[in-house]
Amino acid sequence: TDDDREEGSHLTTDITEEIIPGSSEIVTENIVEPADIIFAIDSTGSMGSYIQNVADNVEEFSRHLEEKTLTHLGGMEVKVKRRMAVVEYKDITCDGEDSTIVHTVDGSPWHKSTEELIKTLQVVKANVDGGGDTPETVFDALGYVVDGKTFDFNKEEKDAHKFVIVL
Repeated sequence: TDDDREEGSHLTTDITEEIIPGSSEIVTENIVEPADIIFAIDSTGSMGSYIQNVADNVEEFSRHLEEKTLTHLGGMEVKVKRRMAVVEYKDITCDGEDSTIVHTVDGSPWHKSTEELIKTLQVVKANVDGGGDTPETVFDALGYVVDGKTFDFNKEEKDAHKFVIVL
């Protein structure tokens, strides 16, 4: 119902249905949803006891999207064509303005597989240190997301859903 849609996700998916003349059968096309997902990960010293859990959960999430078909509202099956990226951030007031790192693979911030993502997460785990006594700010990391230069959101998939997950 319209009320249910208002309470649910605000992301919409166009589902093409074709009614075959003389039949009540509905033929539905396969649905592939593109998604650009960026993980902004705090790698300061205070993350020391948490960073392994963060890496494990990011890996599990990536594997889930890579291997699974999601069930969409109405019983439809949806595959997610995802690109994932990692922006590592620290406390720029203590660790310097260059402490925010957009990790790349072959010159691109987009990781094409979970294995590439795991290698980047290992680097992030090895870099856990620094930070000051006050909470870190994610603004520098988010600046790379919205600067219009670092991430080519419109290059391959103009209609891709865009997500930034701050950890």
